[in-house]
Amino acid sequence: MENLWAKKEKAEELKEVRKKERNDVRLPVETRRLELKHENRRLDLQQQELALKQRNDDEKIINMDLRGMSERQQKFYMDMQDEIITRRFGGGAS
Repeated sequence: MENLWAKKEKAEELKEVRKKERNDVRLPVETRRLELKHENRRLDLQQQELALKQRNDDEKIINMDLRGMSERQQKFYMDMQDEIITRRFGGGAS
C-alpha cells in the first residue's frame, strides 16, 4: 500500500514538474506576443501621425496663394498641387 502511495506522490510530482516546464515555455512566448502587439500598435499610431502630417502639408500647398510668386515658384507649387490631387483622387488636374 505504501508503494502505491509513493507511486502516486511521484506521479503528482512529475505532473507538477511537467506543468512548470510548460509554463516556463509558455511565458516567453506570451511575453513576445505581447511585445509584438505593443509594437504593432506603436507602428499604427506612427503611421496615423505621418498620414495626418502629410494631409496638413498637402492642405498648405493646395491653399497656397500663388499670385505674389515668381513664375518659377508658381510652376513648382502648381506641379506639387497636381501631384497631390493625383495622389489623392487618382486623376489629373485640369
